[in-house]
Amino acid sequence: LYLKNLPLLPLPPLTVSTDSFDNWPLLELGLNNNRGLYLVGKLTHEVNKQFKLNYGLGLGTNKWFRLQGGGDWLVTPRLVWNSELTWEPKKSLNGNSGLTYYFP
Repeated sequence: LYLKNLPLLPLPPLTVSTDSFDNWPLLELGLNNNRGLYLVGKLTHEVNKQFKLNYGLGLGTNKWFRLQGGGDWLVTPRLVWNSELTWEPKKSLNGNSGLTYYFP
């Protein structure tokens, strides 16, 4: 669907903030050609003051499925190491990792 040569569909994903609810996942709802109508949920658990564990899954109407997991490690008060592993069956297995330094 186009309006004055600007594409209107697929719509960008809608992310629902669930910060006001305890132990609720971050939810993302969207629609595109590969996934169909899809929903992604992601949970974060604080293991201790230095480490947070993230994991989630996604499901779509076009037989789309995704699992993801990772963690954020507070190396120093200003340095964070994060990593994530994402798997989509019969398609891809992706991993990434990075360091973030927060300047004063």
